[in-house]
Amino acid sequence: CCVVTMFAAATSCCCCCCPDAVPSGCSIWAGSDCCCCCCCWVRCWWWVCWWWWFVLVVVVCAGGGGGVCYVISSSVDSVGHDTVPYPLELMIQPLRKRFRYHFHGKRQTNDIQKPEWYLTQIRSWMSSHSPFLLTYVQPLLSECCGGKVPAEKLFIRSMISLVISKLRKDTSQLLTAEPALLSHTIDEILSFTSDLSGLTPTTAVERQALLEVLEEEALLHAWLSVEQLLITDHLDKSLASLTAWQPHYREVEDIDDTRAPECAEVVMTYAHAVTDRYKQLPSLEPRLLFCRLQLQAIERYMLHITRLMQAELSDCTGTTFASLLCAVQYVVDVLSEWAEQPFFLSLEERLQNDEEERREREREAASSPSSSSALPVAKFLTSRLSSLKLSAQSEEQRSLFAPLLTKLNSIKQKMLENIVEAILSQFRLASKPFVQQKWVSFPPSHDAVVQEVSDAACDLLVSLRHHLRVAEKRLPGKLFTPVWINLAKQIDEFVFEKMIMSVTLNDGGASQLHFDLMRNLVPLFSSCTARPERYFPLVKEACSLLALQSGSAALLRAELAAAAKENTSMSQLEGSATMAMDKELARMEIKNLDQRQVWGVLSRRIDLPQTS
Repeated sequence: CCVVTMFAAATSCCCCCCPDAVPSGCSIWAGSDCCCCCCCWVRCWWWVCWWWWFVLVVVVCAGGGGGVCYVISSSVDSVGHDTVPYPLELMIQPLRKRFRYHFHGKRQTNDIQKPEWYLTQIRSWMSSHSPFLLTYVQPLLSECCGGKVPAEKLFIRSMISLVISKLRKDTSQLLTAEPALLSHTIDEILSFTSDLSGLTPTTAVERQALLEVLEEEALLHAWLSVEQLLITDHLDKSLASLTAWQPHYREVEDIDDTRAPECAEVVMTYAHAVTDRYKQLPSLEPRLLFCRLQLQAIERYMLHITRLMQAELSDCTGTTFASLLCAVQYVVDVLSEWAEQPFFLSLEERLQNDEEERREREREAASSPSSSSALPVAKFLTSRLSSLKLSAQSEEQRSLFAPLLTKLNSIKQKMLENIVEAILSQFRLASKPFVQQKWVSFPPSHDAVVQEVSDAACDLLVSLRHHLRVAEKRLPGKLFTPVWINLAKQIDEFVFEKMIMSVTLNDGGASQLHFDLMRNLVPLFSSCTARPERYFPLVKEACSLLALQSGSAALLRAELAAAAKENTSMSQLEGSATMAMDKELARMEIKNLDQRQVWGVLSRRIDLPQTS
């Protein structure tokens, strides 16, 4: 305790740092002649008085036991509501005076635009006093007070109370200042609060007390307004940029599998930065308000994308439409990742747990005559949270982001269908000359030495190959995969129904059709999959039937006719002949075409004998 007294006295006599600490009427403390003999006598008398006074304090503490340490304490900490022992208060008083002198008065250090100045000073005091408190002060307090007085913790709480008083004093000016100033102050407070967690593991109460100041109604409302203003400004600037819809990482396009445009990257990056700021808040309601703010900003961005998508429907294979689709996919990926993060999972869990409790409190408040005395901040939060509810879905789908993700996936699916339909329309247009050529005039297949692609198929193949390469270059893998799979499926159905089943051909024509489709059309998808023929089952089986020798094809056709006569109709499949026919087709690896379709394919060949 003597060491504590000496340290406090030495700190309190720093007149150059804190003239307010100089006793009134004592001119020798403020003058420049402090080296004179009078000054030395006064200084010695000052130390003697401090010494004997504190001996009395120690005697009383030692004689009274651990509880007396709190009885004679001189202050109550405003953060943890714990009493501070008087010896520790002697250390804190000079620091409190210095803080008020530099950051509450008219000194240049009291600059509202520089909150980092007083936060740095508090951080410095806490770090520099920590070794002294743990080495010298804590053993003495433990001996006197039975180990119930955490010196470092009480010191930190006293320092935090200085920050809280300063922040509350500056609140009125911050509310009327520029939004950037309020944002900067909040960032500094949050950074300071984050540093507390690394200073000592026993600062949960201190951090919460400081963060609760940010949750007060006026400051929270201003903070929400500033965040909304800033995120809207970032969104408008990113959309107005000339490179808004160009890939953000276009310099490394080969390794960028997202193809996300610049505007999407900017919007989601800033939304994530908002999460980093408000995730430190201890209460549920403010967190939900900021989460709702993020979702509103993303919905506004999606509305802009939807408008551009409607304007680009005439060019679904263009660069802009592909960039819009990449933006939607990027937002979906980010939100899906957020939905799996522990912070948002705990937020959802707390929301579900508190929902029933909140409803019960509202019912009690409505029936209670003193309901009008509710706290203003509670009314404010209740009114702002009225529109933020979990989606009424199954328990597995219940999520903060579920409604928005459902909407985004619906937009993405429509855009994918538009791209496929645009490519398919070009394919249909290019297929007309291919269908209209005379397939019955081709020379017999045994006369062809080297088979080549037919002239009518060239435009068809070139058009499809071009659109596939463009889509693969502009879309990421997770978007291009459903595009080519859906495209292959629809091309398979179109080629079978509108091309194969609508032409009449001879043996040479059947051989040429097989060569054009199976050796040239289907391999165009070989860059997408190792076995592209698996995605053209109808075309593959139809071409295998057309490629049969005349005798084999005629025999199969006769068996089909016999099975049809036995069952009276081809639609009835109960007959034994029909079942045997199904087994025969399965042996020939014809599994996707039924007997009627097989009959129709064989009927395309004019070189086979006609059978009813």
